[in-house]
Amino acid sequence: QLLWRLKVATATVIFCLSVSAVPIYNKLVFAQGVCDGTGCLRKYPYPVATAFLQLALVSLVLALVNTIGHFCCDRNQSWIFGPHFRYKLRHVAPVGIL
Repeated sequence: QLLWRLKVATATVIFCLSVSAVPIYNKLVFAQGVCDGTGCLRKYPYPVATAFLQLALVSLVLALVNTIGHFCCDRNQSWIFGPHFRYKLRHVAPVGIL
C-alpha cells in the first residue's frame, strides 16, 4: 500500500512538472532570435501556442492509440473506455481544464 502511494505521488509530481515545463521551455527557446555570421532570424511570436500544440498532439495520439486498443484488444485494460469512466473523467478533468 505504501509503495503504491509512493509510485502514484512520484508519477503525479513528474506529470505536473513536465506539463508545466513545456510552455516555459518553449518560451525560453523561441523568445530569442537566432543569429549566425550572416544575419539574424527574428524571434517566434507564439511560444505558448506551440506548447499547446505539442501537448495537444501527444494527448490526441495517446487517446487514439488507447481507443484502437479498446476495440481490438482487451477491453478491461482500456483506460479511456474501460471500467469506471465517469470516475476517471472526474479526476482528470480538473487537470485538463487548468
